Amino acid sequence: MFSYKLLVKFALSTITVMASFAEEEDFITDARMVENAHKIDVIVANNFKLNKISVPETTDDATFMRRATLAAIGRIPTPQEALQFLELEHPGKRKLLIDYLYNSDGYSSHMTNYYYDLFTLREGFGNGTGTRDNSQLIDWFRSAADTNMTWNLLCEKLLTTRGNVYTGSGAAGYFDKGDAVDDHLSNTVRIFTGIRLECAQCHDDPFQDWEQMDFYTLKAFVDGPVGVEKKADFGSIRPEIRRRQEAEPEKYKSTSIGRIEGLMFELSKVGSHGISEAKGTGRAALPSTYKYNDGDPGEFVAAKAPFGATARTRGKENDPESLNKFAEWMTNEKTPQFSITIANRMWDRVMGISLTPIVGDYVDPRDTHFKQLIIKLAEIMKDYDYDLKAFQKTLMLTRTFQFTSSQKDLVNGSKNALDGRRANRMSAEQIWDSLLSLAVSNPDALPKRAKTSEDFIYAGQYVMSNAEMAEKLKTMSIKQFEKYLFKLFEDLKNNKFEKVGSANNSKKRGRKGLGSKGELRRASEFPTPAGGFFATFGQSTRSAAIDEASKEGSVSQALELLNGQVQSLIIHSNTSAANKVIEQIQLDSERVKTIFLVVLNRVPDEDEMTLCLDLVKNTNNTQDAYRNIMAGLIASQEFYFIF
Repeated sequence: MFSYKLLVKFALSTITVMASFAEEEDFITDARMVENAHKIDVIVANNFKLNKISVPETTDDATFMRRATLAAIGRIPTPQEALQFLELEHPGKRKLLIDYLYNSDGYSSHMTNYYYDLFTLREGFGNGTGTRDNSQLIDWFRSAADTNMTWNLLCEKLLTTRGNVYTGSGAAGYFDKGDAVDDHLSNTVRIFTGIRLECAQCHDDPFQDWEQMDFYTLKAFVDGPVGVEKKADFGSIRPEIRRRQEAEPEKYKSTSIGRIEGLMFELSKVGSHGISEAKGTGRAALPSTYKYNDGDPGEFVAAKAPFGATARTRGKENDPESLNKFAEWMTNEKTPQFSITIANRMWDRVMGISLTPIVGDYVDPRDTHFKQLIIKLAEIMKDYDYDLKAFQKTLMLTRTFQFTSSQKDLVNGSKNALDGRRANRMSAEQIWDSLLSLAVSNPDALPKRAKTSEDFIYAGQYVMSNAEMAEKLKTMSIKQFEKYLFKLFEDLKNNKFEKVGSANNSKKRGRKGLGSKGELRRASEFPTPAGGFFATFGQSTRSAAIDEASKEGSVSQALELLNGQVQSLIIHSNTSAANKVIEQIQLDSERVKTIFLVVLNRVPDEDEMTLCLDLVKNTNNTQDAYRNIMAGLIASQEFYFIF
């Protein structure tokens, strides 16, 4: 028989150390979180009493473990984590597990995926030689997840940071990530306040209170140029490039470093990527198609907030504080949509169900059946100064989180939907990371995506750092840039610079995405969007629409499980974490039980045990029988759901 004693001892010591570390380091103490969790439970209990609903039962340890691990760190527990927790005899083991999860690297990985999806972060935009990248902005969001940047600070940085992304902060790339300007503003308002202004971009919204004027007075806060420099067309440089290409095609076309346009666009990407200091004028022109009586086509209107706290700009001339006023209005306590929207988003993330009909949409608490709960959640969010990790941990500490799952739909006007976490399907990222948990012993220790290269490299040669190049280009006129472009092209052609990879070159080069062939990574370490497996399982395209990911099943998903990486990485791999644990057990019934615990994190019922033991008995190769059982459980619908 396999002995769990050593694993139990390890689990207790590891989780306890992590818990004590959290209490010492966190400003928001465990006692404070437990107290707030109790306040939430009291409101939920009163809701049950008011609606004459029986209090749901509490989940067993196995269900709690799986649910908590998926909600906190985006994957199922590894075989060792699962067996350690289930064998652990400690009265406060659930609290210890929560501490362990929220202090692990898995939390920031899971939050990184959330930011990728919510802010539609993608690797680049544009086509051909004009392709731009969002590397610096992506790195900034990854750092925000790693450091647990508070939500209000994240909002402020994104909305107010100006300058070049290479010489300053990657947050300066937020307004320059390739979205249409009006769509970007609508998404920003919806992300941070839950208010939908998409329709008001073109006309008064017939289904809500927002008018087209509301959109343009809001747009006035952020109107203005996007890129740092205005060298996108390069004035007279293009004709000169064409002239030289025709006169000396062997030099400017047939060359080892490619056409000169490629170099021109690379310089442009470095020099102009970010936000101009002139961004945020405080006034915006109404469109030429404007047809309402409160303004004329082309008329400039001043910035004015259409809801929440009072905020406005001078209007007749540019207001240099416009972006700051926009961010201050957004995060102001008198703009309740800000705290309520993020509190509801985090409730949905942990509890599996939104308190509004559509997650992320703001509904006045007075118009819901959960007024007191929504108000309390917003109060706690503000009390924590928008610390999302502490807030999610508080939700997980509630008794409400431990209720057995309910399949009741939440629709405004329904009797109640607080009786347990609604069972729902994993995201594409959770599915991948859960498969990794069966493949390797420690998914969170797998290679991470390196940060963006700090170097300007072209034709395999190191020219200077990107920051130095950005500073150099900043002061150039068009004519000076033209002269520099041709001189740099000539120097590169003649190999005047240090070759990348030479023995005396110690600079960091490039950035890993998927990494070397066959190298495993957590979902957050792949390019965004990742395509392949992730697209098959519904990952968002992250092109424009937020909350776009799909959790619908498909035939292609079934084929992937039957013929894809599941077989090679887990089922037929002698070194997979799942197989290494299972093969240490000799007794057939215990081995079947362990397979269920490892894959579904529960024990088999009597019928399942009988069926599996019959399969083992009637199969010539018992190893094949066990692996078929594991493959069947992984391919089952139960594996892909969070209960």
